[in-house]
Amino acid sequence: HAASTFDTQYNLDTSPPLYNNNNFDSLLQKLPFTTPTTDNTQIGWRRRQLNITKSHPIQPHPKSQRTSIQPSTQHPPSFFPPYAHNGNIPQNSSALDTVLLHDDTSIERMRNAAQLARQLLNYICSPSIVTVGTTTEQINKLLHNAALKHGAYPSPLNYMGFP
Repeated sequence: HAASTFDTQYNLDTSPPLYNNNNFDSLLQKLPFTTPTTDNTQIGWRRRQLNITKSHPIQPHPKSQRTSIQPSTQHPPSFFPPYAHNGNIPQNSSALDTVLLHDDTSIERMRNAAQLARQLLNYICSPSIVTVGTTTEQINKLLHNAALKHGAYPSPLNYMGFP
């Protein structure tokens, strides 16, 4: 790990881990940044952030259960991509240098898929969905359900084993 100009200028020890309990207080003393507060005292914004980090360490979020969609009358076998149930992508029988020529029906289906993708993106990025405190897990569930409601398979689902 090469020391940056900032690290050299303020004589910071950049050997990992930078914020362990042994060097935390000495690191706080080396940081010169201050910002005015409402009571006109000077508190280092970086010192404040490091105190928050020290008192509230980042914890990993528990992994959610794997989602799966079972074949049904709503979702016949033709609904699923080849990787949907096992996560494996089958080797394509056509050569990699083959150019696919699409007919009008295929082009119309791609156009419809693109329009649906745009509608889903507009929906999920709306201010009523993306708010402070909304987790990516919640956003993922909303998008998953919206895609199914419109008759589409959520394409990342189980792609190469991803949840």
